[in-house]
Order: sequence, then structure tokens, then C-alpha cells
Amino acid sequence: VMTNRFRLRIVIAGIVTGLSFMLPLASAQNAESLTKQLSSQDAEQRVKAAFLLGEMGEVPAPAIPKLIEILADGWGRGTYYTVYRNDETGKLDVGLMEHSNLHENSPYTSRVAAEALSQIGKPAVPALIAALKHSSHETRLHAVQCLWDIKDARAFQPLIEAMATQDGNMRVRAVQALIALDDPRTFDAMADALKDENIYTRQAAAKAFELLRDSRAFEALIPALNDKDREVKIAAASALAYIDHPDVVEPLLQSLKDDDWYVRRWIASAFAKVNDPRIVDALIGRVQDQSEHPVVRQTAAAALGWLGSSRAAQPILDLLVEPDDKGYGKSDLITALGRIALARAPQSDPSTSPDIAAVLIEVLEQADDDTVQRAAEALLPLKDSRAVNPLIACLEHENMGLRGISAEALGEIGDTRAVDALISALDDTYWFARKNAAEALGKLGDTRALEALTKLQDDTVMEVKNSATAALHQIEGSLL
Repeated sequence: VMTNRFRLRIVIAGIVTGLSFMLPLASAQNAESLTKQLSSQDAEQRVKAAFLLGEMGEVPAPAIPKLIEILADGWGRGTYYTVYRNDETGKLDVGLMEHSNLHENSPYTSRVAAEALSQIGKPAVPALIAALKHSSHETRLHAVQCLWDIKDARAFQPLIEAMATQDGNMRVRAVQALIALDDPRTFDAMADALKDENIYTRQAAAKAFELLRDSRAFEALIPALNDKDREVKIAAASALAYIDHPDVVEPLLQSLKDDDWYVRRWIASAFAKVNDPRIVDALIGRVQDQSEHPVVRQTAAAALGWLGSSRAAQPILDLLVEPDDKGYGKSDLITALGRIALARAPQSDPSTSPDIAAVLIEVLEQADDDTVQRAAEALLPLKDSRAVNPLIACLEHENMGLRGISAEALGEIGDTRAVDALISALDDTYWFARKNAAEALGKLGDTRALEALTKLQDDTVMEVKNSATAALHQIEGSLL
């Protein structure tokens, strides 16, 4: 399995011309020259040098201070860089990327430098530890990521100190880097950190116990449920929800009575991880309590959906029909009902169990785009033939996401009444709807779709073309 860092290396080397043009390793002889290039005024030269130095592994230790220096290079500007091999000249080249076109794995200058430091490894650790206190926010984030990659025990105490930051992103990364060290000192250090005067350190320690999922943390986390900081309370409850301990339910139930509705909301969300009848009863109570904050009630319903509790179906249905005076919406309730319907045993007595599918079908006629789309998504795995006509109507809805989901749901139901509507949907302006309509027609296996699917093979979107070809093969295969 490739790590994210390794994927980044491949993207950098092959984003323009493909993976067949991977860059050669730089030699130790040109390390000095590459190090000098890191100080170039030309950003393209800096990114090339950083990339090649990273390919050298532990060799270019003198380059480390310069690589640290450019960890913030490119942040906050409109132009970013990718490194690739030019297909025509065979030379290393740099491409420019506009900020608006960036995505999560877009390699830009600072990330190339960070990748190089991770590849250099242990010789870079002292400088990276120092960079945890750098004035640049981006440099600190890159430094903790590199330490996470390298996994050197020298970073243990500095990472604990880094947990004290007000920056939530930095705290989480520091905790994750600590866990990655797999150091036997981590548990005791986190237990001590839960008592620290710094609220951010306490928050991070509770998060660490959530990741560790060690039952020994039970005693350390219980006092944190009464912490003066709401985020510490929430993090402690979330950590307890992951712990397999016989006494964990009662403290969690008490925490759901917190005076702060915000705390109750997130603790109700954490309950989705604890499938215990007492937890279910408490969540149903919150759903039914009309004096409870609306967000807490909806969050409790969502947790019950994740738990798949059939007992919760009617209380959630009752909440669904209550007036939404404050405009909080009902989409989470729809999703919860869909999960409950999917989890419910097939032998459920229809005379005593609410007909959730019928309710979801009725919701398809509502005006709220988000609610309607949630209803279509919830109906998708239920494969209820009663939904065919409402879903066909949704294929012409102005919400393009709803059109795509409806096409997919019709394919799952497998009713040929939808064939003509799905053929028409192959002309949808939204590529995802065209793709799903093609896949649905393939599942239905009706020869009436052959001509339209053949034309769709000329679509400008590759995913749509591939789906059309696959659907044709399915239909033709069913005729053999």
C-alpha cells in the first residue's frame, strides 16, 4: 500500500508526462550545487533542487537548513509548481499551477521541500524539531508532518510540547506523530497531559487516547468529563466511546446531562460508537424531549441511525413531522431513517414497524433540495419498487446531484419502467447523471438502450464513455 507521501512523489515526477518518466537519482557529486540552487531567486530552480536532493536520501545533510527555510515557500501566493520530465527534451522541467486549480495532492514548492526532508530522514530530525517553534505556521505544520514520516524517538518530548499550541490542526498532527512513534512512554505522558494547566494540551491528550483506544485510559479520562473546558469534555467522551471497558456506559450517560447544549450535542454524536441498550434509551429520550436544543435532538437521531436501532424509527419519524421553526432542516433525520431501514431485520413485523421507505418516498416530493437528495440516497440501498415513479420524476429535478443519485437508485431497483427515462437522462448536462444513467441501463439489461449507449461512447467525459461501454457489454452479454 502506498503512503500519501509516496503518492506525492509519483505525482510530482509524472503529473504531466506520465509515470514512465521518473527522475533519476541525483549523485553525491552535485549535492553542493543543488544546495546552492536552494538559495536561487528563481522558484523553479529551488523546487527542482529540493526534489533532486530528496532523491539522494541521507546524503545532502548540509542542505537541510535551506530546505527548512523554504518550507513556507509558495504559501499564500497564486503560483505553485510541479516537477516533471519533459516528454520532448527528456529534461527535468517545472510546470506552473494556478491556485484555483489546486487539490489536496497538488505538489507545490513547500511540499517538495518537506518531501525531501522526509527522504533525508534522521539527519534532518534536529532541524525539524527546531522548526516546530518556527514563526511560520506553515513551516511548523510541515515540520510535524516530516517528523511523523521519519518516526524518530528524539521527537517524543518536542511533540508533547507542540500539543500546547492553540492551533487545532497542529495539535492533531502532533498527536498523530506521537502515536506513530509507538513509544512505550506515550501512555503515561498522555495521562499526565490530561492534568496539564494548558487546555490545549489536555484536549490533545484526550485525542491521543481516542487514537490509542487503550482500556487503561478509562481511569484517566473519567475526571476529564468534568473539565472546565468544553472541548476537553467532548474529546474525553469521544475517547471513552472507543474504549472497551465494562464500566464505560454510566459515565457517558452522565455526561449527556451536561448543562452546555454544545457539549451534549457532541457527546450524543460520540454515542454512535457505543451499541448498548442504555445508550439507545438515552438517545431516544433526547430525540423525544421537546425542551432539548434542536441540534442535540437531531444529533441524537443521527447517532441512532448509525446504531441502526429499529426502536428509534418512530421517535425520529415523530420529530420529522414537527415544525422546523428555527430552520435547522431535516436532512439528518432522513439519513438516520434510511440507515435504520437498511439495518432492520428482514423479518421485522410490518404491522408494528414503521414503513420508513414509504416516508422517504413521500419526502421525494418536498421542495428542500438537500432533504430530497438525502431521501434519494437513503432509498438507494433499500431497492423499493414503490420509489420508481418518484425517482423517475427526480431525473428532471434542477438539483443535478439529485438527478445523479436518482439514476443510480433506479439501477439498483432494477425495474424496467425506468428504461425510457434513463435513456433520456443520457443527455443530461451533468456528467455524473449521464454516467449513472448508463450504469443503471446496463443493470436493467434492456436492448432499447443499445443505440443511445452506443452514441454515448463519444461523450467528452472519460468516466461517461467507460460507463457506456461497460453497460453495452452487460446488455450484449445478457443476450448470449
